[in-house]
Amino acid sequence: MGTHESQSLFWERHIGLSRPFWKFAHPFLKDFDPSFEDYTPEQVYGAVNHVSKSFIRVEADELTYPLHVILRYNIEKDVIAGKLPVSDISQRWNEDMKKLLDVDLYHYCKEDIPDIESLIENGNMEPIRAWLKKTVHQHGRLYSSLDKMFEDQLGEPLNSKYFIDYLSAKYTDLYKLDSM
Repeated sequence: MGTHESQSLFWERHIGLSRPFWKFAHPFLKDFDPSFEDYTPEQVYGAVNHVSKSFIRVEADELTYPLHVILRYNIEKDVIAGKLPVSDISQRWNEDMKKLLDVDLYHYCKEDIPDIESLIENGNMEPIRAWLKKTVHQHGRLYSSLDKMFEDQLGEPLNSKYFIDYLSAKYTDLYKLDSM
């Protein structure tokens, strides 16, 4: 299930929320609704990447979405381990929501497909799909874990550094922030 979810998020977040994608998609928006003529691809990119707190995971922005997953995982882990009674889940949920939300495959794909951004900008997703098929999809349940597959296919287990670097670079640029 983790691999499946990661693939959905890869397409939704890394591709669908990228600057090159909105350069590619902008003309289609204008065909769909002529009022999009008033907005540049950069403005649409900024709007779809707006960061704001959300209590609902599936409505969360790219920065806070992982925190929803972490929150749920930690609560479920503690319930299963007997550290958190079911009757206390609601209280713990509220505490963790306040604590966390008051807050990568793309790295390797970009290494193997250096022109990925121009491909996305031109609407050519086939090399990305082919890379995912070769690197992830064709293996199915061959590996005992996602880390084992990553080690074999990419040379190291899942590394959160690449996701943090991606988010830092993207949102520093998007919001024109000084280096984090």
